[in-house]
Amino acid sequence: MFVCLIVWFFISILSVFSAFSLLSIFLEKKEIIKLLGIQPFLTSFIGTLALSNLFMILAFFSSLRTTHLVVVSIAVLSYAFFSLTRQDVQTLADILRENFLTMLISSALSFFLISIPHHEASDIVGYHIQMAKYLHEYGLVTGLALIHPQLGHQSIWFALPAPFEDFLGIYSSLIVGGFSLFISFCQFFRSLSRINKDIYEFFLVCFFLLSFVAFYARVYVTSVEVPLNIIIGMTVFCSLRYFSSEDETPDSEVKHLFFWPAVIFPSFGFALKLTGIPVFLFGIYLFIHRFGFKLNKSHLRWGIITTILVLTKLTASALTSGCPLYPSSLFHLQAPWFIGENSSKEVIELITTFARLEVTKAPENINHLNWIFPWSKTLGGKGVIYLFIFLMILILSCILVLKKDFLIFCKKYTSVLLFAAVGVLYVFINAPRIKFMGPYIITMVSMFLLATFQKDAILSSLSLVASFSISEIMVANRKLGLIQALLLLLLVISSTLYREKYKQFIFLTAYTHKLVLHLAYFTALTFYSSTNTNLLLLPEVSSLKRQFTSQDINGVKFFFPKNSISCGYSPLPCSLGKVWSEFSLEDIELIDKEKGIAGGFKRKNYSPE
Repeated sequence: MFVCLIVWFFISILSVFSAFSLLSIFLEKKEIIKLLGIQPFLTSFIGTLALSNLFMILAFFSSLRTTHLVVVSIAVLSYAFFSLTRQDVQTLADILRENFLTMLISSALSFFLISIPHHEASDIVGYHIQMAKYLHEYGLVTGLALIHPQLGHQSIWFALPAPFEDFLGIYSSLIVGGFSLFISFCQFFRSLSRINKDIYEFFLVCFFLLSFVAFYARVYVTSVEVPLNIIIGMTVFCSLRYFSSEDETPDSEVKHLFFWPAVIFPSFGFALKLTGIPVFLFGIYLFIHRFGFKLNKSHLRWGIITTILVLTKLTASALTSGCPLYPSSLFHLQAPWFIGENSSKEVIELITTFARLEVTKAPENINHLNWIFPWSKTLGGKGVIYLFIFLMILILSCILVLKKDFLIFCKKYTSVLLFAAVGVLYVFINAPRIKFMGPYIITMVSMFLLATFQKDAILSSLSLVASFSISEIMVANRKLGLIQALLLLLLVISSTLYREKYKQFIFLTAYTHKLVLHLAYFTALTFYSSTNTNLLLLPEVSSLKRQFTSQDINGVKFFFPKNSISCGYSPLPCSLGKVWSEFSLEDIELIDKEKGIAGGFKRKNYSPE
């Protein structure tokens, strides 16, 4: 736990100064400090993403070692040293002091969530740890997708843990990758404490609350989906502040401050994962909405930053698979490490089939038109349906509470709601799993909760509990749904008899009871399953370890996990053999035998057309 706190605290400090460096392209120094004072965690997360992208660019040229972390840290801190006055540093120290308790509590809660056992089929032991380790030992290795298709999925988030590998080892991906969960908790508690000062903070309270109980519980909290989820939530929050009226935000400078994070975050969304394309397009829309198509300095600066982020993602994917838009073979390179159009189609088919049916090969009677009913019976399908039911109930309650104002609310935020709906549709067509669709559905749910809260805080609390109860009864756990129905009854009675006296109690109970139950469960699970005698120092990692055999193939020593379907924290290169659409290792060879693995892999006896 203490190691996590130290590492997350260090990344937070470094992220603040990295964000300062990036935002100085668009904002004045005093404006950045003001933004940090209002939203320290939102602002610092921009810096975290900037660091991730910088490390990925460095990985194109060399392995990522502690030296790179030290050099980048010195460069960022030096920039801050020459840019900030003593008064500025004192202001930043006051911001840190104000939020230190929040960071401490968030660190403890995040620690127990990252320490739970990881299923051997999960992405973190499947390829996330492997990717970070490749970046640490060799840099970005050309042709990695030939060894395993999942290694073709590139994200700047994989680069962040790599330079920490020298001193964190097996804990690197778990602790550094878990920083996004830590930021989620920090932002949740920060927004919860500021609702009375800024009603739009309520959106972030709802967004992260639902992320904790309905999304993070279904994905592995160190995965790329978590930072992408944060990007989507923070982009929408910033856009709400940008679209707010003069009555809601009298200070026009604040609207200006939040505009730039609203258009910067989406570009990082593309660099993280292709399921971030909808939020990327939303960022472009916001920029055009403000500046139009007339070229100016703002266009040039934002265009350069966005181009760098997009090219980082495309280049990383092209180097590992030959496909810039991997797994799609669209615009593929005629390179000796290109996986081939047939292999590309196989990977896409497998991803889609598994997302729809949770099997690697669809039954003969299932096609692209009749998969929805069997999908609805899978665990992943039920998770999506749970959120859809939740959304429908909240829309209904929002209509009942707002009446005519409902249409006014929808009209005012048409672009936000349309963006979320496009995100849902885009993912539903390609890979309808909760890990991909969740953030977009949660965005709409949080928007309608915000609308209800602006009208009546008590009714928003009751509608939330009612939505949880009905969704649980219809899709998930009927007993838990009935318990929540009982809680709803007690809250209704309390609000009827003692509305003003227990207003705060009703609100906190409605919006935290589910989170408290989840945290209690995962904390107990961590202690029950842990074999770590130093749990107060470091998280549990026994589920990441594997035993291996090895074999020399075409001059490369490959490692194979024993009695496991994933590589976990393994020596490199690790292979599972021929599982689904991998190339046979006999058909893969080194590009440059003198450079070894660092020089990359290519297909044996293959000549690009």
